[in-house]
Amino acid sequence: MKAIYYIVGTTAVKISEVPEGTTDIAYVKPLEAVLSCNPEDGDIWISKDGDSEPWYRRELVIRPSAICIDSPMGELFIWDGDSGHLCGLRIKSGVGRRVHGERALEHYSSLKKDPKALPGLRDAICHVPEGMLIACPSRHVLLLVSKDSTMGTFMGGNRSGFTVATPLKSSLLSSPSGVAWDEKAETVLVADSGNCVVRVFDILRSSGKHSVIGNPSSRVIKDGSLDKASFALPSCIRSRSGRTVLVDSSVAVREIDFAGKAVRTLHASERKIHSVSLDNDGQVYFLEDV
Repeated sequence: MKAIYYIVGTTAVKISEVPEGTTDIAYVKPLEAVLSCNPEDGDIWISKDGDSEPWYRRELVIRPSAICIDSPMGELFIWDGDSGHLCGLRIKSGVGRRVHGERALEHYSSLKKDPKALPGLRDAICHVPEGMLIACPSRHVLLLVSKDSTMGTFMGGNRSGFTVATPLKSSLLSSPSGVAWDEKAETVLVADSGNCVVRVFDILRSSGKHSVIGNPSSRVIKDGSLDKASFALPSCIRSRSGRTVLVDSSVAVREIDFAGKAVRTLHASERKIHSVSLDNDGQVYFLEDV
């Protein structure tokens, strides 16, 4: 089994247990609960008041592997990395819709998986002003599904590498498995897992910055200032209410404090950590093996 926790100070408090196959979580303000997806049974689960139960059964997506919430619209986005389907679900009404069309699926199917990509990492999704970003670790790409339902490669390619370039599309990634939108700073953050760094860039301006936090030659968990901290295997990154958190090497929940210009570990565990989320007040939640 797995369980969803929240962090109080240095203590992890369990909310409830969820099925073993659960892969991702997202706090949803209108429900005042944490939703989770389970590609094994195809359900979206809700965890609240010490209990978990199926909330939305497979209709639009067969194997939901990643979820995220669009706070302003109250819409839950669900990604099926097996089929390449991205769907949106209105929280209050339960009405779902396909986010992209057949052309997008054709682009997705044209991207070949790299058999040498880092194993055990899953896709991640994030809502941004331009549409939806999808991080695909097995293909070393960051995809953009625009508002007109088309899909294109936003960054990276079908090969692993490390470059920090402009235009952004020219930069090479290595098994990216996390992507987040920092609404306050208007920047995108990408957990470039294979390169052991977090990328920070501006997609709203053509001359926007593109920088990295961490050291691609230092694969260790090390807290410290932004220019000295390092990551071992950053993944599942989330940003909300002025806070940015991520999972590192599946054993730690870490925070990037841009105001304090530092990286610190919030929770370390001997059990595997799979996902992390934030609520509107900056409360940290995470999914961990029991």
